[in-house]
Amino acid sequence: PSMQFHVQGVDLGKAMEAGLGQLSEKMTEALEGDDYELTRSGGATIPTGRPGEAIGAMTRIARPDGDPPDGTHPVDLTEAGEPVNAGAVHLELNPLSNPQTQSSTIELEEVEAGVYEATAPNISNPGRYGATVVVEDGAASFEVPLEFSTKLTEFTVRTSETEGQPTLYTVVNADGQQLQLYADPDAPGRSELHLTFYDSAGQELALDDIVAIAVYEDSGANLATRRFGPGHFVADITLKEGDYLFDAVAITEDQQRLRFAVEVNISQ
Repeated sequence: PSMQFHVQGVDLGKAMEAGLGQLSEKMTEALEGDDYELTRSGGATIPTGRPGEAIGAMTRIARPDGDPPDGTHPVDLTEAGEPVNAGAVHLELNPLSNPQTQSSTIELEEVEAGVYEATAPNISNPGRYGATVVVEDGAASFEVPLEFSTKLTEFTVRTSETEGQPTLYTVVNADGQQLQLYADPDAPGRSELHLTFYDSAGQELALDDIVAIAVYEDSGANLATRRFGPGHFVADITLKEGDYLFDAVAITEDQQRLRFAVEVNISQ
């Protein structure tokens, strides 16, 4: 694939005098020397016509054999280099939405050069997980931390706005069960997050417990909740401006798990 990006705040006259207009030639010279290992063989800088702004256009990434990467292949998408030849790879799994479940380890099998996979029941419960991919390669071993969620079922989300009151979000799953959620106040700063769960008849569910996670900028944090009613829980939270994903798993008295998720924008 090729890559383009905008560069702003540039004195284009001085940049061109310094050789920016010969970027592609300079990259070719660098590739012929021993000082640089570039993954791209050429590029150009094109003024946009707006003051101090240009577009950088880089040519495609090449694999070590000189061919372009295959956008459907996981190794090519990850790095235009040699696949990892690991002694072993495993996944250390931490079920963030199910704290009663112990952490576990999944051993991955190599199915082709640099590609590892496994089939296991460890991610059978719905919710959000933390994981660490451990690549064992002697002194070159490394770890890759991850967070991911199981696939969400279809929800219907309704919002109710009343002047002077926080926005109320009603999340309804395919079976008609509901989560009503609101932050009070729903603005940046210290707040209380209210979560109340209902059955399909609109009656408050009697729950054993819940697990609630706030995801902000792709990072999730478990919320400490306290009970206000059979199915009503509250969590203290300090909100920042931006988009949140609130992910909650309700655990019924017979240990069924009902997962709900809703995106909420926090603004001044």
